[in-house]
Amino acid sequence: MEFLPTAIGTQKAQKLINREIKTRLAEKAGGDFLFNYLNNQPFPHYSYLFAFSSKLNPDDNVSSKIFEQVKSQLLCIEDGRPIITRELTTIVDEVMLPFIINSMHNVVKNKVKIECINEFEFHLEKKEVNAALDAISTLYPLLWNELYSLVDRIVLFKGDGIVGASSMKAFGSIYIRISTDLSKENMSAKYYYLEHIVHEEAHTFLNSVFLFDEIISKNGATLYSSPLRPDKRPLRSVLHATFVLGRLIYVFKMLSVPFCEERFKYFLSGFDKGMETLENHSQFTPFGSEFIQKMISFRESI
Repeated sequence: MEFLPTAIGTQKAQKLINREIKTRLAEKAGGDFLFNYLNNQPFPHYSYLFAFSSKLNPDDNVSSKIFEQVKSQLLCIEDGRPIITRELTTIVDEVMLPFIINSMHNVVKNKVKIECINEFEFHLEKKEVNAALDAISTLYPLLWNELYSLVDRIVLFKGDGIVGASSMKAFGSIYIRISTDLSKENMSAKYYYLEHIVHEEAHTFLNSVFLFDEIISKNGATLYSSPLRPDKRPLRSVLHATFVLGRLIYVFKMLSVPFCEERFKYFLSGFDKGMETLENHSQFTPFGSEFIQKMISFRESI
């Protein structure tokens, strides 16, 4: 596993990685029944593995009725892209939405609002999301391969108190608030979605790494300043934020747009703060030491 997207996105390696991730997620979901079905599908559909696990009693046999419910929600991808949807009522969302709210810090938790967008809003925003995906596939082919192998669903919503979310609770799904008023930030919707797709995909990638190795050997109860949130966070959460910022630096340093240049500086500052915390306070696994060294080398190359 690398800090930057690499040629592991080649078809053969990608299939092996996908299979291993699906196997591990299927184990958490209660058995091989779902893995065997998903393995014959043209797209990973990780989202449903974790969501499905919450619906099962491990001591019971899986009822055909529940399985058919999940099976009916698995959509085949015909154009090689994640599903873009406004739906917030699938089995995945039932698991994910309460988790999003509960994971927010107490200052805004009671103010978080997530609502379904209407068809007109969805039609407009979907075009911008596709423009962002086009940019990723054209400018960052290795990152596109990685995104393709990990993200199966982009959920658009409107609301307050949150811009985006992803989690092991719904591995494979990423949630992004629609681009309402970007005029104050001098930002286009395309680059707004580019930033947040890359942001949530980076979380998803790191979550997949955690299936193989913890990176930080002792997370501990002590909380530290995080570069992306006002509340203090555990070390693995600081790692998540710092890794995300590194991926955003990787993407935005190639974009010669005034707004993107400002965001690049912001990402760089946050990345340095996060790396300082990690280097001063973390104990890494052997793999984690190599991973962090790659993050250090990446920073030195900028």
